[in-house]
Amino acid sequence: MSALRRWREQSGSATRLFHVATGFRTAWEKLLKRATITRFRWHDLRHHFASRLVQHGVPLNTVRDLLGHSSVAMSLRYAHLAPDQRREAVAKLNEELLLALTLRLPCAYDESAVEEPIANALN
Repeated sequence: MSALRRWREQSGSATRLFHVATGFRTAWEKLLKRATITRFRWHDLRHHFASRLVQHGVPLNTVRDLLGHSSVAMSLRYAHLAPDQRREAVAKLNEELLLALTLRLPCAYDESAVEEPIANALN
């Protein structure tokens, strides 16, 4: 704390501890130049983030929320990156428990035939 007080006394009316003349854009451009990266924008990082989320199975509505999109329609541009999600969604209908319950239900309506399999399935 004493170091900051001494700095304040020495600096007079200065409002910053470090005078940085470089803004974010300039710093970003210098960083890319030093790393010899060309044709890369800050927005590309945002796009990469969204793409990776969708590729890892994150629902589009969650992607919309994380990116601050006003609607899912904005996030739909990433939907092509997860074509297996549709197949996986339909495959959920074939899960053992759901399939077992579906196959136990009788086709003809007989009150005792309907109640018994449902009661057995729930127990």
